[in-house]
Amino acid sequence: MSSALVVEIFDVINADATASMPFTYALMGYALFIFVSITFALKWLKEQSFAPGYWAYTFGIATLSQGLSLFALKANDSVVTGLALLIFCLTNILIVIVTIGSVKLALKSK
Repeated sequence: MSSALVVEIFDVINADATASMPFTYALMGYALFIFVSITFALKWLKEQSFAPGYWAYTFGIATLSQGLSLFALKANDSVVTGLALLIFCLTNILIVIVTIGSVKLALKSK
């Protein structure tokens, strides 16, 4: 996932361009596909010991959350709004888990 998704959605919102909405839906679909792919990788990630590199996953997930939130404002679609809320909650849970893992790792190394 990339911040390009958020930039495109922000452009659509600011330009009030309805012609770009299908393209924006396609970008959201791609971002959700990546999210689902990461979800399938969770089994493998749980088997690994915690590493600071887990923060890399939070950037893409946070970008998706931000993009969906912006998109939900424009789309006026209850499915998109519900999905944005769900992804927002999951993003916060993920960041809390990674934060706890980082603190434990820091305390362990002392």
